[in-house]
Amino acid sequence: MYLKWDDQYSVKVKKFNAQHLEMLDIINAIHDEFLGNNLRDTQIQLLNKLNQITSKHFSEEEHALIKINYSEILDHQDEHLNLLKELNDLKDDYIGNRIDINEELIGFLANWLTVHIEDMDKQYTPLLHDE
Repeated sequence: MYLKWDDQYSVKVKKFNAQHLEMLDIINAIHDEFLGNNLRDTQIQLLNKLNQITSKHFSEEEHALIKINYSEILDHQDEHLNLLKELNDLKDDYIGNRIDINEELIGFLANWLTVHIEDMDKQYTPLLHDE
């Protein structure tokens, strides 16, 4: 297992924690596929799945933040847009054979998830929690 869920990543919202964990699991699966030198189609499916789940998560998170009139919503939305663009660009570059899946790419995916949770998502925890 490349990334392991830790309570430090909890944003105290069950739904969002579950989505974060699902993204973490997909990054782990991408890592496992890389180590196993498995089929490119499988790796593309995983990148597509990560993109879909991330997009859905960002949308649901933004909706919840708007409902509570979160003061940093615009910054949070900008961060989401930037992360989705980076993720889409990586996926497109991989599909177009411009990059390979390697430790650096997997490290980037792991970093953007964990840093986003730590630096952005945990800021709303005092205002939006159900745990």
